[in-house]
Amino acid sequence: MPDLPPPTSPPDEGPSPFDPAGDAYGRAASAPSEAAPAPPPRPASRPVVKVAVARSAGRGPAAPAAEDPTPRDRARRAGAGGDGWAGSDPEARSGGRAGRRAPADGRAGLSGVAVDDVVAYGEPVDIFDGRGLANLLYFRSARPGMMPAGMVLAIVLCGMLVAMMVNADATLRKSNSKCNDCWRHAVAEAVAYTSNLIHATAPRQALDRARNGGKEPDTGTGTGTDQGLDSSEIARQAEADRIAAGGGVAAGPSGTVAVAAAAKPAIRKPVATAPLHLWVGGDSIVGAFGPALQKVVSDTGLFTAVSDARPSTGLTRRDYYNWPKHLYDDVVHGGSPPDVMVIMFGSNDVQGMPLRGNQGYAELTPEWLQEYRQRVHDTMKSLRGKDDDRLVIWMGAPKTGNARLERGLERLNYIYWSEAQKFPYIVYFDTPAFLSNPDGSYAASLPNADGKVQLLRASDNIHLNQAGADRVAWAVLNKLSGSVDLSAASLVQPPDKVAPPTVKERPEVPRPADWPDSADQINE
Repeated sequence: MPDLPPPTSPPDEGPSPFDPAGDAYGRAASAPSEAAPAPPPRPASRPVVKVAVARSAGRGPAAPAAEDPTPRDRARRAGAGGDGWAGSDPEARSGGRAGRRAPADGRAGLSGVAVDDVVAYGEPVDIFDGRGLANLLYFRSARPGMMPAGMVLAIVLCGMLVAMMVNADATLRKSNSKCNDCWRHAVAEAVAYTSNLIHATAPRQALDRARNGGKEPDTGTGTGTDQGLDSSEIARQAEADRIAAGGGVAAGPSGTVAVAAAAKPAIRKPVATAPLHLWVGGDSIVGAFGPALQKVVSDTGLFTAVSDARPSTGLTRRDYYNWPKHLYDDVVHGGSPPDVMVIMFGSNDVQGMPLRGNQGYAELTPEWLQEYRQRVHDTMKSLRGKDDDRLVIWMGAPKTGNARLERGLERLNYIYWSEAQKFPYIVYFDTPAFLSNPDGSYAASLPNADGKVQLLRASDNIHLNQAGADRVAWAVLNKLSGSVDLSAASLVQPPDKVAPPTVKERPEVPRPADWPDSADQINE
């Protein structure tokens, strides 16, 4: 690199706004030099904008620009002093096209420079024109080959906007499952309406169909109206399929054929060479409990098991996920029909219930309770085995630390228990008994059989942690052994993972004191 000429004094630009007693370079104030007269004042109509330019101490003058100067740069570099540059030698200038000024006195850096123009791309630019304002907002990079921060931010925001529009239906369904009367739900509805209007959701819908084997997914369209077959239609379809298959039928009135009354299921004795197939599924509580039960039953060598947890789902919001249809089409009539089913709902069901035609019921009203009972009844009916060879364990929802939710779950558990009494192949499991204090109140921690107190619940006071999931899983296996001969396996319950032997299920779930009589009516 050629030798640099001696540094020259910068033009006197008047006092610095950062040091009233000194100039732009931090030196003592002095009278304007004859060699560098002060620039003419701006017109009164144009305000002077002061822009601070900070530089790291100790860096000194930056290396000259690597690229050849443009003709405009060469023309500016030909001038000396008056154009605002520290000399005419290109190598004496700092930053090249980056537009930074080199300290002409050889100092390491600047504390601040008072300027009337923003310098960018190697030339003074008036910030009051469009180009200068864009530079000031960082939408034009001051360094060649680098993307400006403003452009990066704009690209990220555009990407987020596109993702929001494409996934608007899924976002609305998620909002529906959480709350349907909050401001977030109103925003989600507005975004979904706009996205569907311009068909922005088409790519996501096509992907959902492809993942579902070319069929429309069970999750509906997220419009807030009920979607797909209701539970009564599925129950009638189950009866028709049973009659067509000739299983479990009896002579009806006037020579008709009707479905015979269900009998207690006859479950064969499992052995290692012919294990039973167990399916466990439901809402997000099954997210921890399902894998725990899988492990417990698989370790016996008498079961194969699969877990099917669907967060934010239940029987209330069929527009979000149609559980009765999924159970009948994909589980009962799937590739491997289960011999044993373990089901848990409730934690997401205490909310408004939409119906077809933009109608619906407010949560826990008499109409809501009657409709929910109907859905539970129909779902239980559709799970009957062809030859009464399937056992269904319907689990109660565990107690929670949420008072409003707990009031609803007490009513749902009463529905589950009372409906299970009508079907010999349905067995109700009293989950709250294993996760509550002796007086029935909510407990986050409880002693296990080894006497040690163990935290059983997640931080939200709703879900189970691993210890809670293990405790309930072993209790379910013990319940299962009362209906299935498991003598081919040696069941040794670990005391650090099971409830004390004094913990027992309640013989019945009490009917709530304010229970409406209309909520007991169903249509067969």
